[in-house]
Amino acid sequence: MVRQHILYDGMNDNIVNQIYYYDVRLRNALKLLEESGKISLDDKRAILEFTEHLRSMGVSVGRLAKYLFHLRVFREWLGRNFRDASRKDLERFMVFARERYLPRTVEDYGFTIKRFYKFLYYGNVDKDTPWPELVKWIKKSGKLSEKNMPEFLTSREVQRMIEVADKLRDKVMLAVGYEAGLRASELLGLNVGDVSFDSLGARIRVRGKTGERIVRLISSAPLLARYMEEHPFKNEPNRPLWPSYATNRRGLRLSYASWSRVLKKTASKAGIMKRVHNHMLRHGSATEAAKYLTEHEMKVKYGWTGGSRMPEVYVHLSSRDLDEKLAKIYAGRVLEPAKPEFSPILCPKCGEKNTPGQKYCGRCGTPLDKSVLEKGSVEIEMLKKEIMELKELLKKAAENAL
Repeated sequence: MVRQHILYDGMNDNIVNQIYYYDVRLRNALKLLEESGKISLDDKRAILEFTEHLRSMGVSVGRLAKYLFHLRVFREWLGRNFRDASRKDLERFMVFARERYLPRTVEDYGFTIKRFYKFLYYGNVDKDTPWPELVKWIKKSGKLSEKNMPEFLTSREVQRMIEVADKLRDKVMLAVGYEAGLRASELLGLNVGDVSFDSLGARIRVRGKTGERIVRLISSAPLLARYMEEHPFKNEPNRPLWPSYATNRRGLRLSYASWSRVLKKTASKAGIMKRVHNHMLRHGSATEAAKYLTEHEMKVKYGWTGGSRMPEVYVHLSSRDLDEKLAKIYAGRVLEPAKPEFSPILCPKCGEKNTPGQKYCGRCGTPLDKSVLEKGSVEIEMLKKEIMELKELLKKAAENAL
């Protein structure tokens, strides 16, 4: 039997595993590797030694599971021992991968194979260690283009989803997730104590892949405040901000799988014909923010590293620079700074700020949605007409009685 236990040491009791069940995914990946009849025992051991080495370097459980999965698929496709592979074999596999997977997944396979062969040949994956000639040619595409970008949710689509979401928790998660543009692990990993309120709205402490940061919330703050008042653990700072309502997980942290189901169900209910997932909230948020934030400000807000080129992609998608230049050339004017579409809605009656997507004011109950107002106006006119007709009938009845 292939040795597995080293990979499990001390990795079950953490927030990421609560969200993604990474420990389960790792066990499944190891089980599939062990049960594979297409991989030699030597190569199974090589894969395990590679993952154990990465684990000692602090590589996350989720990435270990991904490496195990990718290497098993590659080795089963290869049909021969790793050390017997040629460059032609690797080139054929990359063609095979491009025909079946998204560009990001293809890059993941390439990087996994490249890193694995460095360990196989040299016993480490240090930056100073050269790449073996066999895999040296494998490179990331490095292309930042709209074609490589997945679909995103627009502000209007998010507002529709907030409007039709079944639970207050789901409405708030949509609003916060979109305004803050959080990664799934950042959103689901929030605790009650990570939220604070001030005169501008709210602030949340986010723990992401690039460290901890504070994100300002304005539009979603009113709905978040209402949710915090009703939160079952509002006085327990270390409890999950988004607890599960499922019978077998009540009070525990909402998992990624459960959140994905909520998103798909709510999108369908809102009539959105897209394969909705959490990253579409982040992409939509960043695409809108690129219209009014600088690239540096976007890096701070979305938790990108200083050298990240992601802001360039969103500025490109928003056409911000082009719009400004064309306005100067053809109209001889400077465009007004763009404002967020996902902005608080002021109640026309009491002046309360409300989160976009709410139909009624959270303070006084006044309708905020135009369709609701129009429907109410029509119903009032119909009621007035019915009252007038009733008065006429009563008047005639009184005259006949005389």
